[in-house]
Amino acid sequence: MICWKMLLKVFGQRILLSLLAATLLLAMADMAEISQQLVEREDSLRLLLEIYTNLAPSLALQALPVAVLLGVFFSITDLARSRELLAFRAAGASSMLLAAPALVVSALLAGAALLLAEHVAPQGVERSTRLQMEELGRMRSAWSPFHRQERWFAAGGDGLYHAQLVREEGRQLTGLWRYDHFEGRLTGITHVDEVEHDGSRWVFGNITSWSLESDDALVMLHSEIPELEDPSHFAGVGAHPEALTRQELRQAASLRKARGQPTLPFELEAQTRWTMPLLGLALTLVALGMGLRWPPHTHVDAAARAIAVAFCVWTLLAVCRAMGLSGMLSPSIAAFLPVVGPAMLGLGLLGFRR
Repeated sequence: MICWKMLLKVFGQRILLSLLAATLLLAMADMAEISQQLVEREDSLRLLLEIYTNLAPSLALQALPVAVLLGVFFSITDLARSRELLAFRAAGASSMLLAAPALVVSALLAGAALLLAEHVAPQGVERSTRLQMEELGRMRSAWSPFHRQERWFAAGGDGLYHAQLVREEGRQLTGLWRYDHFEGRLTGITHVDEVEHDGSRWVFGNITSWSLESDDALVMLHSEIPELEDPSHFAGVGAHPEALTRQELRQAASLRKARGQPTLPFELEAQTRWTMPLLGLALTLVALGMGLRWPPHTHVDAAARAIAVAFCVWTLLAVCRAMGLSGMLSPSIAAFLPVVGPAMLGLGLLGFRR
């Protein structure tokens, strides 16, 4: 029992310190990009604290896998240098017994991270990004494709909508065009200068329609535009996937699917909400398996091993994400393969005895 409590303290302290250090490093790296804009402001300290207080949960989630790698490797290094690891093994302690305290700490952090990923981090990312856009005029590069105004929408039946301007969450449309087609051939065009939804029905402005006859002659008509979809059909998604909860991600995917737009970024993000928290637990197994089988001799050796493992895992993450976004892998496989692979490797290493 004394041994278990001592190991719990050793692993817990080093993992938490590594998590704090890794989170601060990520914040400093992000901060370097906005340092010039902050220097020019009188309220730079207030804005800095507000931005990174909101961004801290997301940064901590990103730092967690590397933190557990460093914390576990450093702990095993200290235990090996003080001969305590040798003493535990001489007393008959198994690899699983030595690994249990680190796994408990990592499991608790994974549980907390899952809650952060679902309920706290998305709102923090949204607020932080909004502050940077409003106060500094800075748009994070990963967000820019999602803030372009989307003007093309799938129409009911064989058709497409194009709107020059969408306002009031889809309730006001300016310069709306509808293109009807059949078997690859354009059959009709309808234009409305203004469309507004009053809460119960659509109110149309001036409507002009053209019909393409079989001989491709353009005939002008004066008719009503077919009944439009609900305003939410035109509203789009108001934020990057990182700033949406899992429920909002599912709703966004359904909306984009109805509009004939790609849904994979939202489906993949919904699945990867579990990746970082669970990846920390998987990498704990890897670090324990490698460390207990081949204990590092110095902290430099421990850090080098952590960096090497992190590089391999992040490469796997990037490849799986790219394949998931391209449709080569399903979102579930793309999200969980980088977790299951290291976890199986770690369990295999822990199964061996020295």
